Amino acid sequence: MTNPADIRQGDVVRVKDTAEHREYARRWSIPMNTDLVVERASATGIIKLEGIGASLFSTRLEKVAKKSRIKAVKVPTEDIMELLSKYVKEELGIDAKVETVIDAFEDALELVFAEAA
Repeated sequence: MTNPADIRQGDVVRVKDTAEHREYARRWSIPMNTDLVVERASATGIIKLEGIGASLFSTRLEKVAKKSRIKAVKVPTEDIMELLSKYVKEELGIDAKVETVIDAFEDALELVFAEAA
């Protein structure tokens, strides 16, 4: 017998959710509906899981789909400007759009630098 599920060390797996496999997991105290990490996987398909005393055949397990990390979130510029304008008006008490505040920021920095010099 080979390792038909191609499960390797470090893979995250779960016990298959069928009556036969649930009974096996219950009998050997292997948690169901839980991500389990493969400690060792033999070429013959015998799998040893981290923290579990029993070994089992790879046919009783299924790989858990890897979750991809969020790499970016796109937010429309108009929404950002609207939110910042609301912050400027309500929180800072300045009756102006955020674009006006940003445009005035450069002049304010020049004044600060001139005062410091």
